Amino acid sequence: MSPVILRPLESSDLPAVAKLFDATLGSGFWSLDAGSHEYCQLAVVDGVLTGAGAAAVFGRLDEAPDLRGPVGLVRLVAVHERARRKGVATRLVESLSQLCLNAGASSLASFAWVRGDSGICALAGVLTSLGFQRLRRLDSFYAGEGDTPCPACQRAPCECPADLYIREYF
Repeated sequence: MSPVILRPLESSDLPAVAKLFDATLGSGFWSLDAGSHEYCQLAVVDGVLTGAGAAAVFGRLDEAPDLRGPVGLVRLVAVHERARRKGVATRLVESLSQLCLNAGASSLASFAWVRGDSGICALAGVLTSLGFQRLRRLDSFYAGEGDTPCPACQRAPCECPADLYIREYF
């Protein structure tokens, strides 16, 4: 695989990013706005979008009230199927985490979606390799989001859990 180039999201990227997130997470499970307060990064290989991610910094995280704030939340990461297991997600999480830390975050967090009954949590390996620790499982994490059936559990709203991962800096 050619080198992965990371770059910020631009408005013209939104249709391709929408297609990637819909294919990876299911329709209706994400939203991005090129002009928002979020940090959005794209992974491009040979001019082709292979991955995307978003993060933001919040004063606190309700799901982890004891986590020292401000908290950088890596909230979305998606990688095209043909580019998986090649370090693209790791590069995206590293970049998004650094952007949050540069903006003053004292801690990092991410919700790793556990896909349906399979128990597969693709982002868990990436987060663990980058020093994140699993704090707990949140059942029916995506409940109430969207009316399109989940690509994993096939229910609407989705009832898949998510694992909360954190990394603290002192």
